[in-house]
Amino acid sequence: MARITFEDKEATKTSTKPKKNLITHEDINEIKASVNAIYDINDFEVDKEVEIGTYLGKKLYKKTIKINKSQISFANNLLTFDITSLGAKEVFIDFTHTYLLNVIQGENDEQIKTHYTVNSSIFPNSNTYGNFLKYSFNIYNCDCEVVEIYIGTELQTLFKSLYLTLEYTKD
Repeated sequence: MARITFEDKEATKTSTKPKKNLITHEDINEIKASVNAIYDINDFEVDKEVEIGTYLGKKLYKKTIKINKSQISFANNLLTFDITSLGAKEVFIDFTHTYLLNVIQGENDEQIKTHYTVNSSIFPNSNTYGNFLKYSFNIYNCDCEVVEIYIGTELQTLFKSLYLTLEYTKD
């Protein structure tokens, strides 16, 4: 089976039959999303691991992982990313190169990129200060096995992809 590329389906008529006897546009769209998720899981764009120096006498490596928004499912606003395949002994987040990216079309069809950096919050207007967590992007946990990232509900709607850059030792 291949990735499903047709557009999402919309209802054109309603039926009085019980739902268990119907296949609806929601069902078809759910099947499409599930099948495509299988392909998306393997579509992370990953920079090659690069040795960048030493840290306390150990070799220090760096790797950037790009995760498209379509590949992300949130549980309690947390994205949990397994990093056990790195074989890391110590892990550091490169905060300068870890961010959410949004790309919008400008007036002359140019692409305008907006970067939301880690440990930041945005407030579209003064009325949102009370909704701090809705607009937050923070590292919740990072160890040698997982990185957990909190992305607030309102910020989840504003980005296209996440860039996670890690530096780590193996020895």
